[in-house]
Amino acid sequence: GGTRGGSPGRWRSVSAERHRRLFHGYDQATGAVLAIKDNAVFGGLGHYVADRSYTRDAVGNVTSATIRSMLPTDGTQKTCYSYDGLRQLTRAWTPNAATACSASPSAATMGGLEPLWHEYSYDTTTGNRTSLVRRSTTGTVSTSNYTYPAAGADRPHAVSAVTGPASGGPGTYAYDNAGNMTGRPGQTITFDEVGKVSKVVSGSVTQDTVYNVDGS
Repeated sequence: GGTRGGSPGRWRSVSAERHRRLFHGYDQATGAVLAIKDNAVFGGLGHYVADRSYTRDAVGNVTSATIRSMLPTDGTQKTCYSYDGLRQLTRAWTPNAATACSASPSAATMGGLEPLWHEYSYDTTTGNRTSLVRRSTTGTVSTSNYTYPAAGADRPHAVSAVTGPASGGPGTYAYDNAGNMTGRPGQTITFDEVGKVSKVVSGSVTQDTVYNVDGS
């Protein structure tokens, strides 16, 4: 049988479309997904476009995800995940082939097709994420910090401001009484009476959305 960190003990094939099939491998004891194989047909032959495998800890958190892509680029990337006592993600990073997830991350031991090293911090009162630290293979460090209303105030989990690099979405955020986000950096958003987006304004560009009677 399969185990949380071992090989899948049960497989199921799902036909996604005519020229593609997905194969899912499961832990026999818990039913958790341990592997996904994506097979596509080109020129009458099957090719594994991506081969994914996962490990989990004793409570089911994904501790690593290894993805080998064959098309369009042949390569492997392993991402390791760490959590706090509340099962909140505290770290995600991609080690090189010679480094285990149990090792301490460093710029020198990062690897994969798209190397990353992210660390997350949280407010212990509300559980809100308060910061995201990104580290690169060259040692560059950038930090995004998040601000929220005080615990007990309206929408205490809705971020009101972000500071940091452009990639982190810095700026202020606004919401209506229903909790819909009406403003974010570079955009204002209008909702109709049933809570669906009716207008988005981005600088000089306005997009109006009209729905039919069934809401689509």
